[in-house]
Amino acid sequence: MKTYGVNGKKNIIGEKVKKLRKAQRWSQNDLAIRVQLKGRMADQRVISRIERGCRIVTDYELLTIALVFGVSADELLMVSCAEGDTLTNGNGKQKPNVIKI
Repeated sequence: MKTYGVNGKKNIIGEKVKKLRKAQRWSQNDLAIRVQLKGRMADQRVISRIERGCRIVTDYELLTIALVFGVSADELLMVSCAEGDTLTNGNGKQKPNVIKI
């Protein structure tokens, strides 16, 4: 299976999701329920994997999570890459950072 990522993470919103969730004083299960109420399948394990960067987030999930938190998808995606960040290609091989996110 091909895996893509930055510094071993499969998404860039995980840390922001965790920060927003904790600011609301929600458990991962609380967030999962809110995502479900918006029509997307999620449970505590899904939220945990997103926050740890162990799971790719689809565009539909990104929009739903943004809606739940009352922020834009752009806000969830706003991150800065450090100078030494590396990207991995589908073969798991690292290549130098050529994209600034």
